[in-house]
Amino acid sequence: GCCGLRGRGAVGVAGSRARRVLAKTTVALANTEFDGIRDASSKEEFLTVLDTLREKGEAPRWASYPLNVRNVSVGELKMITKIDFDTLFSPTGLIKDLKTAFLVVLFGCTTLSIIAAAVFPPQLAYFSSYLIGGLVLVFLGIGSSSPALLQSFISGISSRGKSDYKMRLVRHEASHLLVAYLIGLPIASFTLSANNRNSALNAVELYETDLAQRSEVDKVSVVSLAGAVGEAIAYNDAEGAQADLTQLQSLLIRAKPAFRAKQIEMQTRWATLQSFTILRRYDKVLDALTEGMASGADMAECVRVIESTPQPDE
Repeated sequence: GCCGLRGRGAVGVAGSRARRVLAKTTVALANTEFDGIRDASSKEEFLTVLDTLREKGEAPRWASYPLNVRNVSVGELKMITKIDFDTLFSPTGLIKDLKTAFLVVLFGCTTLSIIAAAVFPPQLAYFSSYLIGGLVLVFLGIGSSSPALLQSFISGISSRGKSDYKMRLVRHEASHLLVAYLIGLPIASFTLSANNRNSALNAVELYETDLAQRSEVDKVSVVSLAGAVGEAIAYNDAEGAQADLTQLQSLLIRAKPAFRAKQIEMQTRWATLQSFTILRRYDKVLDALTEGMASGADMAECVRVIESTPQPDE
């Protein structure tokens, strides 16, 4: 999963404490002002609702976390996070998955062509072979134009049998959502389907942001990597990491002015550390939010969980 811009295109199950918090907060949902979030249909309306709630003291965590932009070295990142993010964001897994999938598609198409030639009449077998062979070209086209999307689909199929599959997916998207909320990026929607890990279908969608404003680029950078970081904190790896990184790189290239290769590396390290710091700081909130989203919470219920879950030493 990943997060997207509208218009631009080991945790397991949280503990019983998180369940109690969610149960208490969901019961009284109909009587609260958080219902106004459901009616927000634009960026301006969403901001108005949340800013009003914050002024009333009912949404103190909204846009409460200030970002500290600075240079972050590879050594500092590894020392603080204790996670090997070089491996996490390495394309090795992506390349391996694509190679395996290509061999499967090639072998499958070859087998089908042989069967078609043996079973169908000559003319039909001739055209069938061309059509089947075209599947290989389609695969190569998708792989070269959008490898991360293809890898997300492949990893989704391969990970179906894993016992932690659903909670990995939910925690990934919950991390995107929580960080976006805490740093003040308005959230348009989120889609979560435990039956499909495809990053195009599972995503926290943000309203379109101004990529000419560095402060906005910084915020979206942190949110973009939050899913992979949140997943890695719990599982030491992240199946959606490559999709998150690809999305961030695309965003930075489209920024005005565009980021150069060295700047992209620096921004990636900083955004990784920022998202790690935020998610560690609000780990209990993330657990409760993950549980809430797994139970089918909508945006208003997610905000309620974020605001009502106790966080020690806050």
